[in-house]
Amino acid sequence: MGNTITKIKKYNRNNRNNRNNRNKNQHKSLFNNNDDETIDRLQILHHFYRDQWKGNFNAPIKEMLKNGGLMILDVGSGTGTWTCDMSTDFPLNLYFGVEILPIFPHEKPRNIVFLINDILEGLPFRSNSFDYIHLRFMSLSLKPDVWQDKLINELARVLRPGGYLEIMENEITVSNRGPNVQEFFDRVHEELRSEGYNPTIIKLMKEFLINSGSFKNEDIKHTVIHSYLYSGTISLEQEHPTTILDLLTASDELILLELFTHVKEYFFEKHNKWIRQHPLQILYHTIFRIENCLELQDLCLEIICENPELVFGTTAFTAIEESVLISILKRDDLQMDEIDLWDYLIQWGIAHTFNIKSSSNFNPSLLSQNDLLELSETLKNCVPYIRFNHINIKDLPSRLKPFEILLLNHKKISSITYNNNSLINNINNEITSFPLDSKIIKLKHVAHIARWIDHQEDKNNIRDYRRLPIYDFKILLRGSRDDFSASTFHKLCDNKNATVIIIKVFGTREIIGGYNPISWKGGFFGSWMKSQDSFIFSLGDGENNLRESSKLCRIKPENVNMAVFCANMRGPCFGYRDLWMPNFNNLAINCDSDCNYYNGKIIEPKNFDIEDYEVFQIIKRE
Repeated sequence: MGNTITKIKKYNRNNRNNRNNRNKNQHKSLFNNNDDETIDRLQILHHFYRDQWKGNFNAPIKEMLKNGGLMILDVGSGTGTWTCDMSTDFPLNLYFGVEILPIFPHEKPRNIVFLINDILEGLPFRSNSFDYIHLRFMSLSLKPDVWQDKLINELARVLRPGGYLEIMENEITVSNRGPNVQEFFDRVHEELRSEGYNPTIIKLMKEFLINSGSFKNEDIKHTVIHSYLYSGTISLEQEHPTTILDLLTASDELILLELFTHVKEYFFEKHNKWIRQHPLQILYHTIFRIENCLELQDLCLEIICENPELVFGTTAFTAIEESVLISILKRDDLQMDEIDLWDYLIQWGIAHTFNIKSSSNFNPSLLSQNDLLELSETLKNCVPYIRFNHINIKDLPSRLKPFEILLLNHKKISSITYNNNSLINNINNEITSFPLDSKIIKLKHVAHIARWIDHQEDKNNIRDYRRLPIYDFKILLRGSRDDFSASTFHKLCDNKNATVIIIKVFGTREIIGGYNPISWKGGFFGSWMKSQDSFIFSLGDGENNLRESSKLCRIKPENVNMAVFCANMRGPCFGYRDLWMPNFNNLAINCDSDCNYYNGKIIEPKNFDIEDYEVFQIIKRE
C-alpha cells in the first residue's frame, strides 16, 4: 500500500513540475507506460476480464459481428490485445485502435489498423464512421471535464446512428472494508481528487451520456457486476430494470448462483409493475436464454396471454422470434379468439416470408400459389398450435379459404369447396367447430363461466381459455332476434334445466349475467326457487383481462331458498333484485341490479337498460 501511495504522490509531483506540458500529460494513466511491466499488466488484465465476462463485449452485437461488414473502434487500445482477440473471433469486420503511446503490436492481422492519437485533439475519423465503439480502463487517464466536454461528444460524433458504444471502467473502491483498508482508500481517493481525477467516475457516465444530447436514457444500460465480483455486495436500488436484466444474464453466464437468486428475487419484488408493462421485452431480452429463469418466463407469458393487446397488433409483433411466438401459441390461457390468432399468425408469416414490415393490411389474394407454399414453409412449426376446432364454421369461407393450399400442405383439411355460395366441407376432425352461436360472448368467456360452474374460480393455475369446455352452450333465445318479452322468454327457456343468461348493457356495453342450475318455469303468482350453486357475474367489457375485470357473486348460504324467482310476468330474476328483468312487455328496459341475496354487486348503476341478451342451455358433454 505504501508503494502505491508513493507512486501516486511521485506522479503528482512530476505533473506539478511539468504544468507547461500539461496538455499532453493530463490524460496519461497513472500506471501506464510503455515498459514491459506495464504491457504485461495490461495483457493480464485483459485476459482476466475476458475470462470473467466469458467474452470480450457485453453489447448485443454477436450476430452482427458474425455477419461481418462492421467498422469497429477501440479507444485507448493499449497493447491491442482486445482488438486482436476480436479480429480473430470475428474476422469479417474492420478494426481500428487508437492509443497515445506506441505499445500496440507491430505484427497484426490485416483487418486491424492501429493509430497513435491524442484523443484530446479529436478522433481522426469522419462522422458516423463506426458501428461499435469500445473503451475501457481510462478512469485514471481522463478528468471528468474531459469525459463530459470532449470525449463523449467525439465518441458520439464518429458513432453511426443505431450503433453501440460500450464503456467499461472500474470503481476504485472496496466494500465491507476494515479500518486499515478504509484509511488506504481514503488516502488514494484524496490524492486522485487533488489532481482532478474521479476514482468513481463510472457512476457519472450515464449522466455524461445523457447530457451530451446524443444518447437517450432508455438506450443506456449499465452493468454493475464488477461490484459483486470484487466485494461480494451489490446495490440495485438506482439501477434501471433493463440493467437488472443484463445483470441477471451475466450472473447466470458466470454461474454466480447466489447473485442470480438475489437479482431475480429483487426484480420480482421491486419491478413487478415494469414486468407487467414490458413482458415481451423481457422475453426477447434475456429470459429465453436463461435456463434458470423459467418462473420469470412463465410470468411474462402469462401476462401476454391475459393482455394479448400488449403484443398482438403492435409494431413489435411481426419481429417476434419464432420460439417466443410458439411459446405463446402453446398456452391454454391465451385470451384471444382462435380465428383472430390465425389472422395474426398469417401477418407474422407474411412479414417473415416476404420481408414486409407492416403486413396487417396485406391482401392475401395477391399471393400466388408459390407464395403460399413459401408461406407454408415459414409457418410449418406454428400452424400445428392453431386449434381449428375452436373456429366457427361461418369463418371458414372468408378467413381460411384464401389459405387452403397452406392448410392442405399441413394436412389440416382435405378440402374447402363451395356450392351455390354455401360451404361444403370435407374437413378433417381437426376442424370441427365448437357450437357457440353468440353475438355477445366468445369462447374465452365460455371457458371462464365454465370454471365458475365447476367452482374452480380459486384455482389460479386453471385458466384453460383455449381448451374446449366440457359444456355446450346451446342458444335458446336472443332478444334482438326473438324479442324481449317475458312470454317469449318462458316459451323458449322454461324446463331446459341449467341455463346461463348473458346481457349486454346499453350505453356501457358491459357484459353481465347469471347462472341458474335449475329449470326456469312460469306461474301467475310466481315462486322462489332453491339453489346453492347459482351465481351472477360481470365480464367487464368482455375485451380486457378477464381475471382482472370479471366479477363473480354467488348466492349467500342463508339465501339459497330464494336464489331465483320465476313468474309469467317477469323474465329471468336472480335473488331479490340482485339481477332482475321484470318488465312484462319489454325486458330490455328498467332492469335492476343490487346487492341483497348474492354476495356482491355486479354493476354500478342500480337501474339499467339492455342492448341485447341471450339465454343458453348448458349441456354437459359425455
